[in-house]
Amino acid sequence: MAKLKEGKWALVRHSGYTKPGFAHAVEEAALGTDAEVKKVKAAGGAVYDTYLEASDAAERENYPPGVEGFYPEARGVFRALSIGGRAIYVAPGAATTHLPQEGTNETQEDSDRKE
Repeated sequence: MAKLKEGKWALVRHSGYTKPGFAHAVEEAALGTDAEVKKVKAAGGAVYDTYLEASDAAERENYPPGVEGFYPEARGVFRALSIGGRAIYVAPGAATTHLPQEGTNETQEDSDRKE
C-alpha cells in the first residue's frame, strides 16, 4: 500500500454509535494510504484534505437544519465498506455507486426507490 505524503480525512460511523443517541452520528477518520482514499471514493464518501474540513463536514452532517439538542442526526447512509472498522458515511444526495448499506443486502438504488 502506498502511503500518502499528506494525510486525508473521511467521515465514518461514530465510535460511540452503540451508546444511546449516537446511532446516527459521524466522526472524522484519518486516511493514510492510497487504498483507503480509493475505498472511500468507491463507497461514495467524501475525502477531505484537512482535519478542519472533515470536522466542519461532520458538524454539518450531525446537526443538519432542524436538528436541535445534543444528539446527532446524520441523514446519510453507512456503507458496508469501512475504514478502521467503522462504516464509511455517505451524505444525502452524494453521487454514489450501488453498494450495499451496512447491515443490509439492499443497494443504494433499492433504498432510493423507497424514498
